Amino acid sequence: MTRIGFADHLFLRMHHGIGFPVYNQFLWWFDDVVQREDLERLRDNLSDGLLARRVVASAIPTARDRWVPSAASHSLDFHPEFTDPSMVRQWADGRIDPDIDPETGLGWQLAATRLSDGGMVLSLVASHMVADGGALIAAFRAANSDSVASRVSSAPGGLEALASDFGDAVEQIRSAGGWLV
Repeated sequence: MTRIGFADHLFLRMHHGIGFPVYNQFLWWFDDVVQREDLERLRDNLSDGLLARRVVASAIPTARDRWVPSAASHSLDFHPEFTDPSMVRQWADGRIDPDIDPETGLGWQLAATRLSDGGMVLSLVASHMVADGGALIAAFRAANSDSVASRVSSAPGGLEALASDFGDAVEQIRSAGGWLV
């Protein structure tokens, strides 16, 4: 079972605890318009890949939260109006959406807008909790390749998840106790 690390825990607390979520955003500026079907396929591939995960709280105090697969994802945000190239930054800033949430499984979103002078801009935004810059690049590359996308391995539920939480809690206490001796 994949547990979140210390840095991930800090990003999660920033997202929900103090209300200052951290996002990563990549923009691609194309000279030509990318067909909507291709963008939908990219979104589907991202939905089946490395970004398809959500964080679940442990049932046992002191155990770390864990990653589980997510079947949920935002639909493609295809901007219906043309955007003036001078307004791309404002459009991109508007893609940072409070609905991007690592605990719901909606931890990322793909968006596109056509430019008034031709071409297109594509935005991929993710909660830093779900993917840092390197992970976002890896997810995008995997979604654009012919390889089978890797996902978070399926997560056990019920008693198996509870036993895993208990084992992690014991290990965390043991680790913390080691600092006291």
